[in-house]
Amino acid sequence: MNKKINKIDTAYSGKYIIHGNKRYTLVPELSKGMCEGCDLYNERCPSRVTSLCTQGFILKRDGR
Repeated sequence: MNKKINKIDTAYSGKYIIHGNKRYTLVPELSKGMCEGCDLYNERCPSRVTSLCTQGFILKRDGR
């Protein structure tokens, strides 16, 4: 029997994420369990982004 292994990305402050051809930086969330301040707020978040956010970080648009 084959087991499915889920690899979860480890989130850390300053990590860069590419989402929708835009570059974002992970920063610590302002309020525990909230999306407040996230640049993807009110947009659809894929499971890859959500898994990083549940580790206590939000995404900020990188100006580069």
